[in-house]
Amino acid sequence: MHPGDRELYDNLQLQAQAFGLRTEDALPVDTWIADGDKVAVGAISGEVLHTPGHTPGSVCLHVPDLGLLFAGDTLFQGSVGRTDLWGGSFQQLEASIRERLYGLPEETRVVTGHGPETQIGFERRSNPFVRA
Repeated sequence: MHPGDRELYDNLQLQAQAFGLRTEDALPVDTWIADGDKVAVGAISGEVLHTPGHTPGSVCLHVPDLGLLFAGDTLFQGSVGRTDLWGGSFQQLEASIRERLYGLPEETRVVTGHGPETQIGFERRSNPFVRA
C-alpha cells in the first residue's frame, strides 16, 4: 500500500458505513510501496507509478517488458476514476494521467480496474476527461 492511503485504510469502517456496508477488521499492511519501487511476481517485474487523484495513494503498475499498465481506478477506457470520494482530486488525477501515463508508449495495453482494456495511445487521443 502507498502511504498516501493510510488515512483511508485507518478509516475503513467509516467508509464502509457511508455505503451501508460492514467490513471485517483490515489485515495489517505488510509492505509500504513508493513511486519507482520495483514489484516482482516470479520473473515478471513492474514499476510502481504513484498516480494520486482517485485517492491520495493511488498507484499503477507498469510492466514495460510486457507492454502493460495495470491502471487500477486511475484510467479507464474513455473515462477516469472517481474523484468525489475522500481524498479524491480531479486536478491531481488529470496531472497523474498526463504526466505519468500519457508519456508511456502509445501501444501500452492498459488493464483497468473495471471494464474493458484500452491502450495509452487511444486514450491520449480520445479520452474526453483528459486529453493529451
